[in-house]
Amino acid sequence: MDYRNNPNERLLGSSPYPLVNCAYTLGTPEEARSETFWQMLTKIACPFFAAKTFISFITIFQITLYIISVAYDPSEESLFRPSYEALNDLGERNATKLQKFQIWRWITPVLLHASLSHLIFNMIMQLILGTRLEPTVGMKKTLYLYFLCDFGGNLLGAILDPNARAVGASTSIFGMISAMIAWVLMNWHSLEGNAYRVITLLVLLILMIMSLITGIVSTQTDNSGHFGGMIVGFIAAYAIFDYIGQVSDKDRLWKTCAKAAILAYFAVGLIYFYGFMVI
Repeated sequence: MDYRNNPNERLLGSSPYPLVNCAYTLGTPEEARSETFWQMLTKIACPFFAAKTFISFITIFQITLYIISVAYDPSEESLFRPSYEALNDLGERNATKLQKFQIWRWITPVLLHASLSHLIFNMIMQLILGTRLEPTVGMKKTLYLYFLCDFGGNLLGAILDPNARAVGASTSIFGMISAMIAWVLMNWHSLEGNAYRVITLLVLLILMIMSLITGIVSTQTDNSGHFGGMIVGFIAAYAIFDYIGQVSDKDRLWKTCAKAAILAYFAVGLIYFYGFMVI
């Protein structure tokens, strides 16, 4: 979506890239007075929201699957959360079953959530981040990044904490944060005239640190999965995202090294998990 071509929209920034723009103001004062609370909230939190995007689709799918998981087998503790058996049947990360080659469990945990609060928090974070990342790098690259971080986070989680059973979009959310940091860094000089590059980088770093601290002090948090998603997201950004403007030989070298690092991460991890780990 090109926000620059709409005469009723004013760009609050100096870049065509939503990731390093603060927001857009939309319409006239009269229109602002008639907007609903939901419209106002969307413009504040997700000013670049669009319905026909990967982030919108995956969010709707995850919400739908949560409803299905609760209906399939509600928890005895609460009618509004799925049981442990439901999450296991639908594809939670389970290292024992992964070693029995139920390989879909590398991917399916990102689609499931353990409670309503877990779902709501992750969906809010996903929309805030994804609606800025996707219009900046494109739908396909966002999709590739999302599931690479999901896979990579679950791989490290299964290796470091094989007894844990995990679900949730946090692996991909951590990956998106680190990928956005990487995008700003890899295009730092090309964004030299952008007033928001420093602010964007600081906000993302603070968000990453706060999220890591929250995970460390919280119980029943898949910290190893979060860390794996973060590592994969940062490296994958250099591997699959495009540079702005002219690409130097140094940039090409970074991209080649990042692709090699991603392949090594998954190759070494999978060989170790299936070849040497005993659960």
